Amino acid sequence: MESPLVSIVMCTYNGQSYIDAQMESILAQDFTAYELVIVDDRSTDDTYRLLQAWVTRYPAIRLHRNEQNLGYNRNFAFAMSLARAPFISIADQDDIWMPEKTRLLYAALQQPGVVLSHAVSIRLENGRLNYKKRRLQYHFSGNDSRKLMLFNAVMGHDMMFRADLLPAILPIPDRMSYDWWISFIASTRGRIVSVPDAIVHHRIHSDNNFFKKTDSARSREMDLDEVWEKFLEVPTLGGRERIFLKRSLDLIRSQTSAAAGFKPALFLHFFANRGLFFGHKRRSLPVFSYFKNSVKYAKMNFRGKGTI
Repeated sequence: MESPLVSIVMCTYNGQSYIDAQMESILAQDFTAYELVIVDDRSTDDTYRLLQAWVTRYPAIRLHRNEQNLGYNRNFAFAMSLARAPFISIADQDDIWMPEKTRLLYAALQQPGVVLSHAVSIRLENGRLNYKKRRLQYHFSGNDSRKLMLFNAVMGHDMMFRADLLPAILPIPDRMSYDWWISFIASTRGRIVSVPDAIVHHRIHSDNNFFKKTDSARSREMDLDEVWEKFLEVPTLGGRERIFLKRSLDLIRSQTSAAAGFKPALFLHFFANRGLFFGHKRRSLPVFSYFKNSVKYAKMNFRGKGTI
């Protein structure tokens, strides 16, 4: 096999129910200059055995099993470090890719200044596609890091990025959403481009890491002030963005104690910058929605909320 142009990186853990369907969809890509790097994080079900069977049929797959369970972020960081291609694409173990996914994301990355591309995913819930959530989203493009500060707007299962970002990405901070960290870093080093095609069916189920957001799970994530402190450590963050982030951080620090309550200055900051904070969703009554969200976050105690 010639040197791959894209490393598709997939981490697995107890994914036996859906892994075969995802493997079939990845191996059916119409872009063939890729390698598939899989790191299993000590699955206790049949996931690893199923993957071994795929390797016997497709020797180009690089399969690794950790000696001990690393956890989500550390496993993805390790898997990405094994990539050999100039571009890296992230794969969840339970999604279904459309055949054109790798080709379209790779093509978008050939534009000058683009360091990360991402596409549209459609929720696959109980065997049916749910297009409602897709219609509510604006898809992030550009390099204004301020628009990525409050919410993670670029999902890992949708993205491909330049491998030369890895020295800036790794190590991924503990308790940080790995895809939020990658997209924020990318926005400080170049342009992110949106591919409008719906080329991932993102499976939603009870074991999905993102959607089983219990209070206990949230408590293991960084709180918003901790996330922003990490963002401020990024050396390539632009001056305008750095000033804005420092101001925002100073304001929400008052909302991380038992004394948290409605803060007029925080409300005014959210509402004055509503397009930056809340512009990732479509709304039928934008001004009313922006006002309501500004009130909500101006009185929220951010401690223990994790990724809001």
